[in-house]
Amino acid sequence: MWGKRLILSGCVLVICLRMFAPGALFGQSASTGLVTGVVSDPSGAVIPGATVTLQQRGTSATQTAHTDSEGRYVFPAVNPADYTLTIAAQGFATTVINELKVEVQKSSTVNMSLRIGEAAQTVNVSEASAGAELQTTTATVGEVLGGAALDALPVYTRSASALMFYQPAVSPTGQIAGARDEQITFSLDGGDVTSDLEGNNGYAAPPGEPTPSPVLPVPIESTQEFQVATTNPNATFARSSGGQVSMLTKAGTNTLHGTAYEFHNDDGLNANTWTNDRLLIHKPHGVDNRFGGALGGPIWKNKLFFFANYEGRRFYDDSSFNTVIPTATLRAGILQFRDSSGAVDPFSFQPGNITTACGGVSCDPRNSDGAVSHEGKQRVSRRWIEHNRLHLQCTDAGLTGYWRAAC
Repeated sequence: MWGKRLILSGCVLVICLRMFAPGALFGQSASTGLVTGVVSDPSGAVIPGATVTLQQRGTSATQTAHTDSEGRYVFPAVNPADYTLTIAAQGFATTVINELKVEVQKSSTVNMSLRIGEAAQTVNVSEASAGAELQTTTATVGEVLGGAALDALPVYTRSASALMFYQPAVSPTGQIAGARDEQITFSLDGGDVTSDLEGNNGYAAPPGEPTPSPVLPVPIESTQEFQVATTNPNATFARSSGGQVSMLTKAGTNTLHGTAYEFHNDDGLNANTWTNDRLLIHKPHGVDNRFGGALGGPIWKNKLFFFANYEGRRFYDDSSFNTVIPTATLRAGILQFRDSSGAVDPFSFQPGNITTACGGVSCDPRNSDGAVSHEGKQRVSRRWIEHNRLHLQCTDAGLTGYWRAAC
């Protein structure tokens, strides 16, 4: 009894610590960004011991760091969102950067020079300088898509994994920077969602998803940010040598917000294929209907939030199969071959049929009585056996040595 209570108390304690603990206790992962910089005075000398506060604008979650002896501060694990950065030091006016955007798998370097003044004085900076976009902590090359770009970009399947094809160095078949497509690593909110079934330069995507894709469907409506690391991958994923794809789902904030959507595509909105038109085949029936909704908001303001997304999918598709159909001549047992001069020679292999090409007797060697000429045997054997690799039952004792060798 006491053991069960102890375990339950421990679980509650862990949950509470996780709710109130700052995210900076962990290193940068596949679902976070990094914020760093140097604080200095007007002369360029660094300021040690300055207090740097990073506050998320949507949830009011706050992280605090202090500059070291070299005036540098680091927030190693920051959830991608919009932030307000505040820097304060004794003898200097407080500097506030109102707009700082942190993106997944990217570092933001914000160096700030403080003005001399009272702490009660505030210097407002509308947004971080353009130098914050310079990646100085990693050599990985990749672009981040998020916000309005996700809603505006045309994506046929409305799947977030299809956004990788908009990135430089990504081929239409899914190969990134020349790497094989099954070497792509997918990460969703820091978890590995890469399929383990590939290994032959092919990627098995879920129904309705582009190829390649993660094992879980990821609708655009539930995605906050999307990044593809095309070259110089680091050890964050530690899985494969191909491209690294990071996807981050939306999260709840202090404001209740939601969306409803529907995507519909069917054969009535598309033309028939060129091959079907040429073969007089009617346009096949097909339906791709996706609908759903998302809702997010606060459970406990400034402390606990929720976000949920539902998507229903209705697919209907016809499949086309190609097969080889024998011609009327072949169904009649007549094979036609083209000789070295380009002329077409027919050979009938129906038992009892007589052709002049086989010396006046049936071309079926099983019916041969030894009367076929040596020239006729060589002609039939070369075209019938070597060119078409037909398996014969060479049991007739009357066959010559050439027939036995060919069989």
